[in-house]
Amino acid sequence: MCGFTLLHYYPAVQLAFIAYLAAQKGIAIDHGSISQRLLDKVAWLFANEEDLRPGKGFLLEVDEPVGAPDQRRERLARIRLFCTLAESLGFSLRGLRFDYRQPLLWIPEPEEVGLENSMVLMYARKMLIEKARPGDSFPGRIARGWQTAVQVPGHK
Repeated sequence: MCGFTLLHYYPAVQLAFIAYLAAQKGIAIDHGSISQRLLDKVAWLFANEEDLRPGKGFLLEVDEPVGAPDQRRERLARIRLFCTLAESLGFSLRGLRFDYRQPLLWIPEPEEVGLENSMVLMYARKMLIEKARPGDSFPGRIARGWQTAVQVPGHK
C-alpha cells in the first residue's frame, strides 16, 4: 500500500471529515504525487457520488507547526501542500483559529487528560468561481465571500 484515505461523511451538516490521509514518501507515480491522487479521489467523490454531491466541504487535521521548532518547516510544508492540492481541485482550504486537540482514541486515564496532540483543524469548501476580470490571477477569480484563516507563510 502506498496511500490511504479514511473519510467520514455527515449528511446532517453536509460535511466530511478526513480522519486519515497517509502517503508513502519516495514512490514515483505518473501524473502527480500520491497525496494528489488521494485528494483527486476525494474531489471526484464530491462531484460524482450522489450522497456526497450536496456536501459543503470537508475537514482535516494537520500537525500544529507552532511549538515544534525542529519540525516547523516540515509541518508548514505539509500545510502548503494540502492548500495547493485543494485549490487545484476546486476547494479553498483554510485553518480554523482555535485551540484544537486531536481527540484520543481511547477513554483516557485521569493522568492522560490534556495530553492530546495540538493540531490545526482545516476546512475545505468548494470554491465559487466568479467571472474573470482582466488582469486577475486564478485566486483573484475565487469568490471572496468567506475569509477566515491561519495565514501560512509562502501560500497565497
